[in-house]
Amino acid sequence: MLFGKHWKSHHKMKIVIDENAGPCPGVKRAIRLAEKNLMRSSPLYALGPIIHNKPELERLSKKGLDILDQAEIENGDNLEKIYHKNLFIRSHGISPQLERRLEENHAQLIDATCGKVKRVQKVIQNYYRKGYQIVIAGKKGHPEVVGLLGYCDNNGIVISDTAEMSRIDPLKKTLLVSQTTLSKTKFNEIREKLLTLIENPVINDTICKHINGRHEQLAQFANSVDVLLLIGGKESSNTGVLFDICKKENPDSYRIESPAEIEKKWFHTDDLVGITGSASTPLWQLEAVSTFLKSSL
Repeated sequence: MLFGKHWKSHHKMKIVIDENAGPCPGVKRAIRLAEKNLMRSSPLYALGPIIHNKPELERLSKKGLDILDQAEIENGDNLEKIYHKNLFIRSHGISPQLERRLEENHAQLIDATCGKVKRVQKVIQNYYRKGYQIVIAGKKGHPEVVGLLGYCDNNGIVISDTAEMSRIDPLKKTLLVSQTTLSKTKFNEIREKLLTLIENPVINDTICKHINGRHEQLAQFANSVDVLLLIGGKESSNTGVLFDICKKENPDSYRIESPAEIEKKWFHTDDLVGITGSASTPLWQLEAVSTFLKSSL
């Protein structure tokens, strides 16, 4: 049930927007690059959604952004779609194998791979060449992880949970890295378990410092309000991680993608309502939720 007229006159709710919210630097850069290239020439073709945020994608698609299915191109299907096209590589990055395929099809690449992701790619490539077993702490099938695997010829082992670690060969020299948006807690659990399995593994904590610092800020923010609204895409891995943090700190936390999902029963008179977002949520969406709440008072 959405807000109704009767609620309007009774509420004295206070609203605060999280001052540390807003897209991470990698996502900001990707959106800026997309907009800059859309101004020059449209359409611009992106390999998969450049941000896991539906309203922002709709805004960019109106400017001429066309999203292709990355898996389809990786499988070698419908390659005519990319032939001589302006092709946008999102912040998650892609595998070197896919990059070669795109270049062979004369695609003009606009590379928005996040610098933090590029660093992980290089670390993996370097240790794989030295004969190391590559273990990636992260989410299977996540576009960043799919790209990272390409830097070890898809021979890496992706671990999302300590229960999956039996696939690791304890006799091989091993490198452990992380998907940049993984929660620190999850990475530490995997690292501790790995240390009991393997002697002297090389451990490289490649979690983005911006994301990690955001976790601490968000826990404090969730604690400081009565009700918390986290705005983020349904497909966003980062939003899921942040929501777990919010829920742990404040049980009255709700994850939404747009104001249309807000329900009256979540609130009481005189609540202090906090509005925040994930690394893929532009500030205009937080403002839209705030405006909606104020107009419904």
